[in-house]
Amino acid sequence: MGIIDGKRAAHAGRHPGVGPAAPHPSAPALPAPEDGRALPAPAPAPAAATVDRSAESSLPFSSLPFPYRATPEAAMLPPHQPPAPRQADPAQAERMLSAGLAVLLDVRERDEFAAGHAPAAVPLPLGVLAALSLGSELPPGVAGRTVLAVCRSGHRSQQAVTLLAAQGVDAVNVAGGMRAWAGAGLPVVSAHGAGGQVI
Repeated sequence: MGIIDGKRAAHAGRHPGVGPAAPHPSAPALPAPEDGRALPAPAPAPAAATVDRSAESSLPFSSLPFPYRATPEAAMLPPHQPPAPRQADPAQAERMLSAGLAVLLDVRERDEFAAGHAPAAVPLPLGVLAALSLGSELPPGVAGRTVLAVCRSGHRSQQAVTLLAAQGVDAVNVAGGMRAWAGAGLPVVSAHGAGGQVI
């Protein structure tokens, strides 16, 4: 036994708990290159837990717990976008009026209406319409009917249709307004009953 090994043995005799570590019972023995003694191999480390995520990547979007579709169009559209107002051209509007299927609501200002309007139109400026408690204060003959809204060019009447539809009124915009009405050769009268003009 060498000097170093003798010191190790003496030290182990004085301190029983100090010495070479006992080999793991399941560890294979490896030869030590210095003196041929068998040293225990280190115990194998436990395998790291792995999670199989291959199934997650193949899940269709329809199975996800929220209504999402990965399309650029869906991402750009605002949620709960209201539908566009219904439209009728002047010829369609005139046929509905002739058949008694609707009432014509002219939402222009009073001077515009006096200068020229469709013969059966009921005047109700847009500002007044917006202030009404809809459904209870509409002009006689309008409440409970399908409403054709008309203005000069179709912009104000489209706003009127939106206001009416929000209160449950069946409303349709006359596309192109009184300009398109007159351009289609349909009658336009003034406040005095004579031929009128769209201003």
